[in-house]
Amino acid sequence: MDQRKIGESNPVYIIAEIGINHNGDLNIAKSLIDAAVLAGCDAVKFQKRTPDICVPDESKKIK
Repeated sequence: MDQRKIGESNPVYIIAEIGINHNGDLNIAKSLIDAAVLAGCDAVKFQKRTPDICVPDESKKIK
């Protein structure tokens, strides 16, 4: 485990956010993690949403 300190006088700790853009596909999620690492991020966090609940009906039709 990395013992990095967070706070003033320490380097910025960058957290990438992975939303529902992985479409529930584990391989896409892993690719997004790899991309975050390549971009220099220190960590990633995932958001979980249920599109049927949180996306308005008119937006579901947009491709």
